[in-house]
Amino acid sequence: WMMDGPFRRPFVESVRPAGRDSNGIPELVRRDSFRIPNVTCRSWCIANADTGELLLWNKPAERLQPASLTKVLTALVVMELAERLKQTARADFYKRKCVISTLASSFAFWTPEYGWNNGTNAKLKAGESYTVKQLLYALLLPSGNDAAVALAEHFGLAFPPAPATGRPRDEMWEVGGPVDRFIGQMNRVARRLGMVSDDPPTSVFVSPHGMNHEGNMSCAADLIRFSMAAMRVKLFCKIVATTTYRVPVSEADGRYEVKVWTNTNQLLRSKLLYFYDGVKTGWIPNAHDAKEWGCLVTRVGRIMAPPAHAAGL
Repeated sequence: WMMDGPFRRPFVESVRPAGRDSNGIPELVRRDSFRIPNVTCRSWCIANADTGELLLWNKPAERLQPASLTKVLTALVVMELAERLKQTARADFYKRKCVISTLASSFAFWTPEYGWNNGTNAKLKAGESYTVKQLLYALLLPSGNDAAVALAEHFGLAFPPAPATGRPRDEMWEVGGPVDRFIGQMNRVARRLGMVSDDPPTSVFVSPHGMNHEGNMSCAADLIRFSMAAMRVKLFCKIVATTTYRVPVSEADGRYEVKVWTNTNQLLRSKLLYFYDGVKTGWIPNAHDAKEWGCLVTRVGRIMAPPAHAAGL
């Protein structure tokens, strides 16, 4: 972060809970007197990418819609399944073929059965076939809602059914169906990785894509933990640091179309490219009384700071 020109490194003591807010969520407070940078975000935090220790923050436990940051957990669920099946699978998990359903395609195109679920997409058409690896690129670069649903449909039955009651739901998903089971696994992984609060939970997911839904909630501190877990997977790191990905797709008439997916993270195309290596952007309209609601998780590789005796420090 930058304040008044030079980069500054604060002395920050350990984070500790300080009671609970009106929603019963533990409040995290700063124990030092370091001045917080002038940031316009409603909720944010800066953490050590190796240890997860929070360094600076403002309302890190406030429950807000994470938008497409939800897809970090979607990808992590798929990659953990790949690791689990690595010993028993006969073929490379990431080379498995997934056929795009009409439901998944409805998040990119209008369909008679489902209409058009408008949002960011990878232009996946019903009947097309992609490998798991290609769908992960479609999920994390153009932030494809269609790719999120395709992955959930394909792998959801590998997980046990989610609890039928006691949690928010999106009526779009069949109870006990593959997408519903996949979402249940997302919430299990979130609890296992640890949240600021389990009761009530600071993170609850009702979809694999994160489109506008009042039940799909998380907080900045939780998203740090989820992102750190995902960034421990080499393939995830490689994908989120990629600016552009091309994939050939076979059309019904036998011709090939080359689809080009561009990363929504503009930091990767900025002059600060060498400082950043991902992670994910998110955006939804008309959430939390905002016409445009945006969010971002990013990892900074290294910041060169002036020595402690430099003028003005």
